[in-house]
Order: sequence, then structure tokens, then C-alpha cells
Amino acid sequence: MVPVESRQIIVPFKPISILIIVFLLIATLILALRSDLFLIHRLDVNFQTNIGCLLKEEVSNNLDVIGRSLVFLNPQVYQNLLLGKFICLKAVHFEKHWPDKLKVTIVERKPVAALQFQSRQVDNFELLPPEEISSQSVQLFLEKIATSSANFATDFYIIDSDGLIFKKTADPGGLPVLKVTSSATPSTGQHILGSQVNFAVGLLSKLTESGFEVSQAQLDGEKTIDILLKDGLEVKFSTQKELNFQTSSLQLILSQAKIKGEKFSLIDFRFDKPVVRKKE
Repeated sequence: MVPVESRQIIVPFKPISILIIVFLLIATLILALRSDLFLIHRLDVNFQTNIGCLLKEEVSNNLDVIGRSLVFLNPQVYQNLLLGKFICLKAVHFEKHWPDKLKVTIVERKPVAALQFQSRQVDNFELLPPEEISSQSVQLFLEKIATSSANFATDFYIIDSDGLIFKKTADPGGLPVLKVTSSATPSTGQHILGSQVNFAVGLLSKLTESGFEVSQAQLDGEKTIDILLKDGLEVKFSTQKELNFQTSSLQLILSQAKIKGEKFSLIDFRFDKPVVRKKE
């Protein structure tokens, strides 16, 4: 019996076979990328910190990525879009989950205090003729002079630990109110400059982290920040002393007072040694 030779396809030129394989691979890849396989069909929006700055629907509508290619999506472009439009956002992170899902993590700015601004400018008063001056008008004039320096605006400006104003509101929402005197009108997106305010913002942030509930804070002169805690304790901090030292001292004083069963109405750190005033 005569053996039958097996039939084989012989490609005479090896380089040509390599080119054909490469071409087929590239063509397959292009077709895959152009297919619906890698189009974004699912958008997952999550908030790492949620203070109600914006809704998931707002994020989805502004990104408008459904139906776009996940392969060619440039996260930096969309990150800049959201950060530029919403000042209350601190960071935006994107994760591509193949083949068709995009995950977005939103980090909102953490509020530290609500700034309430005060202007020292005295209102202009219209001078009346002597015959029209009454005791009532004189009393009103005197009241305006007496209260003009303490006339705080009704609006509050929410500030984060970076000293950035990112929201204007009529309600501080339980945040400690920091009263500031300024001749300039603040606006959202503005960084508050000045060593006093920066110190106060850092102080409020530190006190909150340490578990203190601050009701109100006020810059008292150039060297003092007056803090009122929600339990009624008044604490005067010095901007000339190290912040962490003062907050640690406050914790130590209150811990020792709790052991001894003492209560204080005032703790003052402006002197060489803290001055305390006991509740009567």
C-alpha cells in the first residue's frame, strides 16, 4: 500500500505570514474598540464626604458620558469640568471598570466654620433742621452709633480647612460661627488671607477633631481668639502661641477638672500660665 502524503499549506515567505497575522490582530482590535462592547453603559457615582453640595443626578448630567467610549475617555478633562463648575468639590476620582462601567468618587469640601462679617463703617446720617429734631430721633441716632461697630451681616460664608469660602447661606447649619471684621466684601471661591483668620480656622478644625463642640468664635483684637463652647465655657486663645500646645493644654485642664469635680466658666491662654475662672 502506497502511503498518502498529508496535505499542508506552505507559505513560502515567512515575513508575509507575520504581516498577515499582525494585520488581522490590528483589524480585530479596531473592530472591538469600535463596537458597543467598550461603550459606557453604567455610571456609578459615590460621595466620600456628603454635605449636600450636589446630587448624583447633577454629576451624571454634567459628565454626560453614557454611550461614550471607555477606552478613549480622558478622566482629567471631566475632573477639571466638575471642579471648575462646583467650587464645593475638593477632589474627583475616576475608575474604569471594564468593559462598560465608570465609577466616580466625589470628595466634597469639609466645612469648618461659618464666617459672619462685620463692617466698622458708620452709617451716614441725614442732618435734620433744629425744629424737626425730637427726642425720638436723637435716641435713634445714639442707638445707631452704639450698635454700628457690632452690626454683623445676616449672611454666613462656609469655609473649609484650606481657608476657602465655598458656600454662601443664611443658616450656619450648626457650624461654629466665626465673626470677622473686614472692609472688603467676601465671595465664594475666595481664600481668606491673614494670619488671624488662618489661625482661627486651624483652631476650629483642631477643636472639632478633638471632640469639642464650638458654638461661636470671634477675633478679639490682633492677638486673641475668643471661643464659646456649647456647654457655656469661654476659652481665650492667643495667636502668639503654638496652636497644638494650647488645645492639648485645654484637654488636660478639663480632664483634671472632671476628676476633681470642678467646672470652669473661663480659661485664658494669653498669659504665661493659663488663667481659669471657676463657675460660681
